[in-house]
Amino acid sequence: MANFEPAMEKTFAHEGWGKLVNAKHDPGGLTRWGISHRSYPEVDILALTREQALELYRRDFWHPMYSNLANQEVADELFDFGVNVGCLPAVRVFQESIRYVSVGPVVIDGVFGQKTLDAANSLESAVLLREFRACQAYYYAGIVIRQPDACEADKKRFLLGWLRRVMA
Repeated sequence: MANFEPAMEKTFAHEGWGKLVNAKHDPGGLTRWGISHRSYPEVDILALTREQALELYRRDFWHPMYSNLANQEVADELFDFGVNVGCLPAVRVFQESIRYVSVGPVVIDGVFGQKTLDAANSLESAVLLREFRACQAYYYAGIVIRQPDACEADKKRFLLGWLRRVMA
C-alpha cells in the first residue's frame, strides 16, 4: 500500500526543498515548498516551515484512498501531478490513462473513488505509469497550445520543466 511520506519527498524534490522562489513568469508568485502565495494568500510564505507545508499537502492533495493504491510509484505520480495541476484535473487524467489500457467501469469524472482505485490496482503498474505519464505530457502540451499570446521562450521553459517532472 502507498504512503504519503515517500510521495511527499518526490514532490519536495520537484518543488525546491524549501527554497524561496519568486519566478518572474510563474503566476503562483512567491513560493516555498511548492506552496504559492496565489493558492494560499493567508499563509506567510516567507515563514512557512516544512512541517506546515506537509500539513497543507496532506490536507489538500493526498486523497485518503491514495493510501490504498497497491503501487507506491503510481501514488507518487498521481499525488505529484495533483500538486502541480490540481486534484480534479489530475484524477481526470489518471482515469483517462486507465481507460486507455483497460476496459472497465471507470468514469472520467475527476472523483477518486472505489472503481478508480480497483481499476488502477488491477493493472500492471509499469503499463499504467507509462500511459499516465504520456497523458500528463499531452495535458501539459495542451496548456502551452492554449496560450497563443505567451512568448515562445516562456512556453518552452514551462513545457520542458513540466515534461522533466513527468519523466522524473
